[in-house]
Amino acid sequence: MKIMMILFVIGLTITVYQVTRDIVTTIGVTLLGVACMWFTVSLIVAIVTVGVLISDPIYKLGDSSLYEKHYEDDGGMYR
Repeated sequence: MKIMMILFVIGLTITVYQVTRDIVTTIGVTLLGVACMWFTVSLIVAIVTVGVLISDPIYKLGDSSLYEKHYEDDGGMYR
């Protein structure tokens, strides 16, 4: 009877350990996945922002019609 009790406690301890380990692993993997997702989203936003900041002045420099329009509106004076 005493041996059965000891085996039961050992079995219960192992089961609780395995379940706890699985739960902790699941939570850890989920948090890691969320962190990776946010990192990826932040990276994409940063790349797009840098791309817009770089391309915007280039686009404006290449757009001569913008300056021509201002030139005509101001009666021959550049803004």
